[in-house]
Amino acid sequence: MRYLLLLLAILTACTPTVPETLAPIPTLAPLPEDVFALFFWQTETSQLSIEGEYDWWQFGGEAGDNVFIRAVSRGVEIRLTLFQEDTILLEGTDTLELTLPESRLYRVRVDYVSGAGQYDIGLGYTDRPNPADIRPSPIPQVVGVPTPTSPFSSLGEFITRLSESREHAGLLNANSPQHIYTLQGTADQVVNFELYRIAGELDPVLRFYDTDGNLIAMDDNSLGNDNARLLNLRLPSDGLYSVQVDGKNLAGDYTLVFNNGAVSVEPDVQPSVAPTTVIPYETPMIRFAVPDQRLEDHRPSINSITRVGDFQRFSFFADAGERISMVVEPLEGSTIVPRFEVFDPNGEQIAFASAFTSDANGAAATNGIIIAQSGAHIIIVTAEDNSVGQFVISFGRGASVRDEYQGFALSNSQTTGTISRIGTRHIWQLALNPQDVVSIAVSPNDIALDPVIELVTTTGEVIYRDDDGGSGNASLIQMAGITMPATYLLRIYDETGTNTGSYTLLWNYVTIAPTPTPIPSTTMLMAVDGSVIEGEYQFFAFQGQAGERVQIEVVGNTGFDPVLAVLDPNGEIILEADDNANSLNPSVMMTLPEDGTYQIRVNGYLSSGIFRATVAILYD
Repeated sequence: MRYLLLLLAILTACTPTVPETLAPIPTLAPLPEDVFALFFWQTETSQLSIEGEYDWWQFGGEAGDNVFIRAVSRGVEIRLTLFQEDTILLEGTDTLELTLPESRLYRVRVDYVSGAGQYDIGLGYTDRPNPADIRPSPIPQVVGVPTPTSPFSSLGEFITRLSESREHAGLLNANSPQHIYTLQGTADQVVNFELYRIAGELDPVLRFYDTDGNLIAMDDNSLGNDNARLLNLRLPSDGLYSVQVDGKNLAGDYTLVFNNGAVSVEPDVQPSVAPTTVIPYETPMIRFAVPDQRLEDHRPSINSITRVGDFQRFSFFADAGERISMVVEPLEGSTIVPRFEVFDPNGEQIAFASAFTSDANGAAATNGIIIAQSGAHIIIVTAEDNSVGQFVISFGRGASVRDEYQGFALSNSQTTGTISRIGTRHIWQLALNPQDVVSIAVSPNDIALDPVIELVTTTGEVIYRDDDGGSGNASLIQMAGITMPATYLLRIYDETGTNTGSYTLLWNYVTIAPTPTPIPSTTMLMAVDGSVIEGEYQFFAFQGQAGERVQIEVVGNTGFDPVLAVLDPNGEIILEADDNANSLNPSVMMTLPEDGTYQIRVNGYLSSGIFRATVAILYD
């Protein structure tokens, strides 16, 4: 975990305390593989963070050489001890100076005292110039051990070295918003990282840097729930790598999982776009209407008047400006002559209807009442001419009050229907698929009938509607594009709800959707959130392998038109994309030409905004 940088200056010295007696301590002799070399006029860097931790260094010197060993610590308190074999020669906290008594190898032990962080250690002669000072273009002398700029020195607070697969818990806060972990790696070694938010508000982000501090790969959201993952990274060379834990300037606890080795991945199986499953329409059942019960839209209910002079009371809720219709009719076999009154939330009568005056085959009906005041409205049902019996009460929003199911309408085939009762709406079904485009026409066969057609989803959302788009009173939806697989409903009713008659329905495909192509399985390699202002770029890195098929997408917020470019490991643009067939968001599939780190470049076309960029591996 150490690397060498050229010591740029002779370092000033202070003299440590020399012990009066030299105490032998044979238990401190380290194993040869645990000792790291010190060279004159060079600086080494290491880190200590755990109680009881220490480093061993060694150097060779000649008898009579006047030397110094100096350490500068950053965040960690340390202590230096110089040994000749098992004998302590000197001790100090930052600088040791002496004349070497023999020509031999000497060892320095650096012990952890407190804190956590890095230190630099340097070796030099007190009576000889630094070679750097006599070069043709000397570098100005620096007092103290020069602090080498490690690749990760500006990326956050150093936490610890990674070696074995394990979990590391940490806390990001305002004083320490980013953490750094280092890894002494070897060429072709495969490593994995997972970063989870445990508590707090932090939004986990992982970034992995090579030995020169270049970004190899990053991730924000690949694990779901805003957790991050770097998957099967292959190290390009030997050296000291670093991984940064970032919380987007938000505080909280996290767990970093390091896996030293390749991990197997189960691809995410994508749901195939299957053809529409035909679901038969179910006509709402007529139910018993409890007095004072609120009526439901297009859901007829039964009740009765059993004694002359009695009444029944019901309610419905409507908003101001809404159009509603109401029909009360004798149940089959009943002799009741119904009438009703409608009152607004203030008790003012807003509608009245009687079977004697409605011309509705024995029903009392009123259509197209415009509601003036939002709130609960009351209906009082009575019987005229001293009649009694059962009745059906139907309430509807719009011109109709009840539905009658007609079945499936076949394309390119004329179908005839007849609306025989006022306030009735016919329901046909059409099984349609995404990318279908259809036209629908309804022509009246009776002069009085003025048909309206509505194409709606199974949840009742009207997506296309027409009244008089065809010739005369005919209705025509010329081009209806379908985006979701469903059994759509086609509603047909009279525009006023007061007329009856027959009609002819004809619908055709303008475009038939192609047979759905299976969606390949994927593994998310990178998912990052970003933002960019007009005229600027954002770059994101991911590691890829030659021959790997990937899908790269950028999805922007409303009003943002993202532009995508993909740069190969040499920094050359190998692909550019803007819009796709259905939106402003670029989406591309490509085969990576070589191993290495690729970059995604995102900017806005004459726009600024936020976006999410994703890279996923594709599996056939």
